[in-house]
Order: sequence, then C-alpha cells, then structure tokens
Amino acid sequence: FKTYTQLLCTLHDAIQGHHYMHNTLLTLHRDISYDNILLHPSGFSGFLIDFDLAIYISRQTNSGSSHRTGTYDFMAIDILLGRSPHTALHDLESFFYVLLW
Repeated sequence: FKTYTQLLCTLHDAIQGHHYMHNTLLTLHRDISYDNILLHPSGFSGFLIDFDLAIYISRQTNSGSSHRTGTYDFMAIDILLGRSPHTALHDLESFFYVLLW
C-alpha cells in the first residue's frame, strides 16, 4: 500500500465483503490474512480472495482437518488456543491483525 488511506479503504471494502458473506451468504472465510486481501487496480478499493477454508455457518464441525487451519500470524487468539469454534468475530480479529501488520 502506498498510503494509509489506501490501506484503510482496502480494509474497509474487504470487511464489507466479509459482512456480506456472513449475513447474506451465511459463510465464514476463516483465513483472513494480508495475502488474502487484494487491492483493486483503481487503487482505493479492495476485496477478499482464497475461499478454500470458507464454510457455511450452519456446519456442525469446523473442518475435516485434524489441526487448526489458517495463516498463524493473523489467527484469532481463541482459535490458536483451541478455546472455541470459529466465528465471524474471529475473522474480524484477523482483520485487526492485518491492520497492525
């Protein structure tokens, strides 16, 4: 990102996309990271990519994997510690870590 404004606009758009996914499509992304938020070529908008780990909210289990999935540098603390199933709040915590990165 060339400016803080560009970074904040990109994160804002990615969070809006996440909100749409969660509230309309009933889906959790579960892998929010610096590499999964792209800047649009116009320079002031962004979007999420990499939905390999996304699941429907109604799913009873988190994953078929025997270990945690996601990008460790951006994972929510409760997920890293195995305290709770993944929720939209955990994805929002990951957005915060992207901002700090």
